[in-house]
Amino acid sequence: MCPRNPDQLRNAGSGLADWLADRQQQADQHAERARAGAVGERRVAEALRAGIEGTGRRLGYPPGLITVSIGLAEFNPKEPAEVDLLVSADRALYRAKAAGRNAVA
Repeated sequence: MCPRNPDQLRNAGSGLADWLADRQQQADQHAERARAGAVGERRVAEALRAGIEGTGRRLGYPPGLITVSIGLAEFNPKEPAEVDLLVSADRALYRAKAAGRNAVA
């Protein structure tokens, strides 16, 4: 049913604009949480990498002898195929190794 009264049409348009603004705000909040999570995961992986490297030095091994390369991959709940996640992580691992090893990618 199409509103015939211009006020009804204006109110309907306003409601749609409010709804769209709310959806955009939710999308922005989701994107911000994803960015924050990625930064946190990278920080954890970097701390792990540095800890392993430091353990080798504390045990008396020469610098660079004991290192680790870590590949990070993001799980997408809309496409939850484990194979895709493993492939992404494997590619990231090889990017870390190509960057000179002892890295996080």
